[in-house]
Amino acid sequence: MKLPEKIGSIYIIEDLYLEPDRVVWLANQLNYSGFSNNAQFKRYIGERATVSVLHEDLKKIVHSLTNTSLPLTAFRPVETLFTKFNTSDIKDMDVRQFVPHVDNDSITSSLIYLFDDRNLEFGGTAFYKHKPSGLSVLPHFPNEEVSSLMKKESLNPSLKADFVKYIKNIMYSELDVMERHPGFTGLPQSSKCWELLYMTKPKYNSQIVFPAQIFHSPVIRSTEHRKNERLTQNIFLRTK
Repeated sequence: MKLPEKIGSIYIIEDLYLEPDRVVWLANQLNYSGFSNNAQFKRYIGERATVSVLHEDLKKIVHSLTNTSLPLTAFRPVETLFTKFNTSDIKDMDVRQFVPHVDNDSITSSLIYLFDDRNLEFGGTAFYKHKPSGLSVLPHFPNEEVSSLMKKESLNPSLKADFVKYIKNIMYSELDVMERHPGFTGLPQSSKCWELLYMTKPKYNSQIVFPAQIFHSPVIRSTEHRKNERLTQNIFLRTK
């Protein structure tokens, strides 16, 4: 799936695992409390668990779909990480957990849908453009376009603290928007600040791969998932 403005592509691989039910069984045996105090995930929804199995094959798949000149050996091992979300957790979510975000410590992000997708309209992953800035992608460091936008807000592109402030200004520019979409964990349609570019369907045992710096968010509807947890396996391609 090619996105506009040359921001990259979303790749969808169906029927990834030969025996996905065994992967789901493994995921359901794990302890999901170990990441509760992890600063990396404090703004993102769901609980996480990991097992000490390194996925070299998945790493190769994600790397092959990454626009990079770096060799496979330049990236860290890919751990087996699962995310589980219950709709009962929505009431405890911070409003900043609902807005589009980027995975700013990664080059490429990927996830595998491991929950029953029958008759579900939502539960996939949505991708957005920030309308006021025109940005769909936030680079790891300010490029010429972002530097110009930062200067308009009297921010210094050479200062890390100012870049972090600019990122927060974008991500938190419309925190009240979710009041118009009760029961959702992400924007199901375009808003004043965010244009919905594309939203994947959560097909069981399918994998999506996308540039980590694209604004994105899981879009879960509580009425659809009340009896159905959203279970995914998450993969992040990060340099060493």
